[in-house]
Amino acid sequence: MKAKVLFACIVLPALFVALWIYGNTAISVGEQESRWIIQDMWGEGYFNSAVGGLEGYERINLLSLQKGSSKNQELITYVVRNKCTDGSERCYVIMTSASNLLIDGGEFDSGLRGAVEAVGRVKTSDVCPIVFESAVLKYKIKVLSSKGISSARSMSKDILKKIKLNGGLMRDLRTKSCTDLSGIKPAYFHEYALLVAYVMGFAGGDLAKAGAYIEFSAQ
Repeated sequence: MKAKVLFACIVLPALFVALWIYGNTAISVGEQESRWIIQDMWGEGYFNSAVGGLEGYERINLLSLQKGSSKNQELITYVVRNKCTDGSERCYVIMTSASNLLIDGGEFDSGLRGAVEAVGRVKTSDVCPIVFESAVLKYKIKVLSSKGISSARSMSKDILKKIKLNGGLMRDLRTKSCTDLSGIKPAYFHEYALLVAYVMGFAGGDLAKAGAYIEFSAQ
């Protein structure tokens, strides 16, 4: 009986305090480690901003980044019916959506090649490559998912380091056109941050806490 009372009066409160301290520490670490993507890249106004000003093909693109998008018949039908090869920004977004579906379905190389070709056809020189970089990041996530724990951890850290240093994996997203677009169409950048958070989950440690913080903070 005394042991039960001792447990209830001392051990349980101590355990609660320890968990509370750990939780607050994890939140603090997560906030600090995620600051570079949530605040520094384009300012903190884009994250969790209301979705607005998107055309239908742009909404399709965001949906194509979701896990399991290759099984969504509506998305498949849309990209098939709107297949194009011109140099417009609209065509670039649609065909990158098609690439995302290929990547999601396991056709990694074909999907990535299609995304590279789509962005390469764009005639507008100052277009923000957020759609392209999101496709590349989706590709990297699918590759990470096929790796063992140790290999995925090392690879994910390299991916995050490259994005942090270069502003992207193949194109720099720290341009004026991207900063401007983040204010007009924040949904693109919000989704990109969630993809970064997914990669952080593979890295473990403080980076995993940062990924969890971003996902928990998302609305």
